[in-house]
Amino acid sequence: MAKKKTESQNKKPKQVKVTEEQVLKLTEVLEASNLDTETQAFFSGLLKSNRWLIQQLEEGKLSIRKLQKIFGVNTKPNEKYKERKDRANKDQNKDNPEKKGHGKNHSDEYTGAEEIEVKHEQLNAGDPCPIEDCSGKLYSIDPGVVINITGSPIASAKKYLIEKLRCALCGTRYAATPPEDMDPKRRYDEKFAAMLMINKYFMAVPFFRQQTLQDMLGIPLPIGTQWDIIKSYEPVFKVVYNALLKDGANADGFHIDDTSAKILEIIKERNAGDRKSSSCFTTAIALALMKCSVLK
Repeated sequence: MAKKKTESQNKKPKQVKVTEEQVLKLTEVLEASNLDTETQAFFSGLLKSNRWLIQQLEEGKLSIRKLQKIFGVNTKPNEKYKERKDRANKDQNKDNPEKKGHGKNHSDEYTGAEEIEVKHEQLNAGDPCPIEDCSGKLYSIDPGVVINITGSPIASAKKYLIEKLRCALCGTRYAATPPEDMDPKRRYDEKFAAMLMINKYFMAVPFFRQQTLQDMLGIPLPIGTQWDIIKSYEPVFKVVYNALLKDGANADGFHIDDTSAKILEIIKERNAGDRKSSSCFTTAIALALMKCSVLK
């Protein structure tokens, strides 16, 4: 008998969903009944609470913690449960010690990655839950993140094959309209020029090595072409240089120190003369500024 009672208690209750009209109608029936005032108020409150809970759940405004506060449920585990859980965690950590220095970077650290939003094929926020017997509504949560890293050369070229037609009788030629992203007057864009400069002056990759690499990848990049591209940005460099020169002259403080980069040409000149020297380093100047110039 006790077993049957326990099973009936653990059985999932039937979901009863009432509308606003049904709540009003049932409230009128309760008021017209011969029940006392206190009992009428009790059942009327149950109906309104049922309607309010279903509405809040459908709109995604209720969490487990809020439900616990509403019903006054105390989920604090007892001491025996805590001791048993701590003992199990201790044994698990002993068998599987945590590995440090796994070398993985968080997805937020990939600030230069192109972000591509992948929408659900069938569902949107606000749609009803597709599970049967569930009347809830879907809402947006943090998306899942997958990082894919691909390799590419510093220069990737696009070859546009523009179709041309000619009349066999009059000889008139007709060409297809070029796409919008094609620029027939400019072969190398600013992004490529910036990467070329970074490889040369920051990564210290000589022009001939970049030429060799690009030849292997099927995109020729002669040494002379590399220098012409960089030299074409000389007016831009002069503007930046003059602004830095002006700010440096008005700096609040500065510091000078040698770097580890040797000037091989000067070392060679010194060794050719009477003075023998195997060291000549570039000098770095660090300036402290409270205000900086704005380039226009």
